Amino acid sequence: MRLWEWLAATALGALVVWWFGWSWWALPGGVLAGVAALTVLNLGFGALQGLRPYREIRRFRRMDALLERSDAHAGARGEAERLLLQAYGLCRRVARSRPRRRVPTLVHTCAMQAEMLLRVAVRLIAFHRYDEAVFVTREAVALRHLGEDGARAEDLGRLFTAVGAGFYRAGRAADALAPEREAVSVYGEMVTSGHLAEPALADSLHSLAITLSSLDDRAGAHAAYQEAVDLYRALAAHEPPEGELRRDLARTLRNLACHLERQGRAGEAADALAEADLLDRA
Repeated sequence: MRLWEWLAATALGALVVWWFGWSWWALPGGVLAGVAALTVLNLGFGALQGLRPYREIRRFRRMDALLERSDAHAGARGEAERLLLQAYGLCRRVARSRPRRRVPTLVHTCAMQAEMLLRVAVRLIAFHRYDEAVFVTREAVALRHLGEDGARAEDLGRLFTAVGAGFYRAGRAADALAPEREAVSVYGEMVTSGHLAEPALADSLHSLAITLSSLDDRAGAHAAYQEAVDLYRALAAHEPPEGELRRDLARTLRNLACHLERQGRAGEAADALAEADLLDRA
C-alpha cells in the first residue's frame, strides 16, 4: 500500500474509534479494519480498470464511424462538419477520462486513441477549426506518452507530421511546433530501436527547422537543419546520383543557406548553396 492509503486507513480507524466511543487502545484494530476496507476498494477499482479498455475501444469505434461518415459527406460541408464536431465531442470525453499515469492494461488503447485523435485533428484543421485541433493534438501527445505502442509508431509519426504541416500552411507556426517536435521524437525512437525510419526522421527534422526559423528561433533552427543535412548526407551516400534522397539533401541545403543568409553568415550560406548546386548537376 502507498503512504496515502496508510494515512487514509489510520484516519478511518481513528474515526471508527471516536464514533463508537472505544478506548484509543482499539486504534490498531480500527486501522486494520481501514486497511481491509481500502484493500477491497482497490480490488474493485482494479476490476473496473480491467474492463476499461473494452469501453475505450467502443468509443474508438464510434469515433471512427463518425469520421467515415464525415468523409462520405465531403460534398455537403455542413453535414461533414457536424459529424466531425460529434467526433470532437468524443475527443473531449477521452480527455476527461485520460488516466493520470501510465497504466499497463491501457497502453495499447492509449496509443490507438492517440492515433484516432490525430486523425480528428487533421480534419479539424481542414475545416479551419484551429483551437479545437490544438486541444485534440495536445491530448494525442499526452496519450502517446501514456501508451507507447511500437506497432503504431510509424502511423503516429506520419499523423503528427500531417498535423504540423496543416498548422504551418494555415499560418499558425507556433501551433505546428508541438506536433512537429513529437514527429521527430517518434521517428528518433524508431531509429534508436533499429527500425529503418532515417528518411522520415530527416524529413521531420527539416520541417521542424523551417518552423523554428519562421518563429525566429535561430539556434534551434540551425541545429535541426544541420542534423537533417547530416542525416541526408549519410543516406544519399548509398544511392545513385539521380536518387530522391540527393534531391531532398539539395532542397534542405538551399533552405539552410537562406537561414544562414538571414543570420549574416554569408560564407557558410555560399558553401551550402555550392553543395546544393553540385548535387543538382550530378
